Amino acid sequence: MFTDVYFNPLSIDFLKGIFVKASDQELIGVYNTGSRNGMSKSAFALAFAEELGLPTKNIYNVKISEVDFIKTYRPRDMRMDVSKIEKKMGIEMPLLSDEIKRVAEEYR
Repeated sequence: MFTDVYFNPLSIDFLKGIFVKASDQELIGVYNTGSRNGMSKSAFALAFAEELGLPTKNIYNVKISEVDFIKTYRPRDMRMDVSKIEKKMGIEMPLLSDEIKRVAEEYR
């Protein structure tokens, strides 16, 4: 897993709720959605596996520059600023650690 590639995903259930609220508010424009913070893909994989009680011994951490199988450019920091949608909708996006716990609980 990449230690130097960052993102701030949301669970599909939370995202679905955002869509419903945006529709109800007739929100118009372009808004970033994601968790309030983010983490590396490596930290995400480890946190999710640990939350589910899965073994992590086969998760290998590498930097994206250390692999040769990715042939196209990929940004290293894909985290998005979600303050605009938070302000416009009067909500607070969840922390990624909380999203991991919520999805793991649903999975169980």
